[in-house]
Amino acid sequence: MDKKNNKKPNTNFMRTAFLVIAVVFGFIWLTSLISGGTGGLAKKLSYNEF
Repeated sequence: MDKKNNKKPNTNFMRTAFLVIAVVFGFIWLTSLISGGTGGLAKKLSYNEF
């Protein structure tokens, strides 16, 4: 019983964490797409990173 009670919130937390990560990655992808479409902002960012 204790194991099940401990496991359920854990999987729920993992789901919320995955959802947050997916939203963040989607937001970054969208911003990079928009900046790439408007100009070379994405290229400048990637150039400075590497």
